[in-house]
Amino acid sequence: MLGGGVVTEARKEPTCTGTPPRTITVGGSMHWNFGFNYTDWAFKENPFYVYDTLVFKYDPPSEKNIHPHSVYLFPDMWSWINCNLTQGVKIANETQGTGKGSGFVLKKWKPYYFACVQAMATIAVSVDEVLRAATS
Repeated sequence: MLGGGVVTEARKEPTCTGTPPRTITVGGSMHWNFGFNYTDWAFKENPFYVYDTLVFKYDPPSEKNIHPHSVYLFPDMWSWINCNLTQGVKIANETQGTGKGSGFVLKKWKPYYFACVQAMATIAVSVDEVLRAATS
């Protein structure tokens, strides 16, 4: 597996938070970056709920940035662990993480597996089921 990541446990029964969906910058102020501990970050940000948005922010390729970033979504843990790009889908290219970043809405109650193969950053999050409406 590239880098570090965590799969958090989903709750067994639905909950109601009474709060609107969150917009969460992956890695907080460190953003989507090489050498960051996404396991600790995910535990601190947990739980993730349906309709929360993960925002991947990273620097564009440049002479100073020799490890350009992107974001791949993998369909399952095994393709994520093995970094099987034939099963992964690139959801953000090397320039889409600049500025406000690239957002990904967690639309289903399930585990999600993300990786940046160029910079070896990985994260896995499990979405808790929640009874709240999506906001427009």
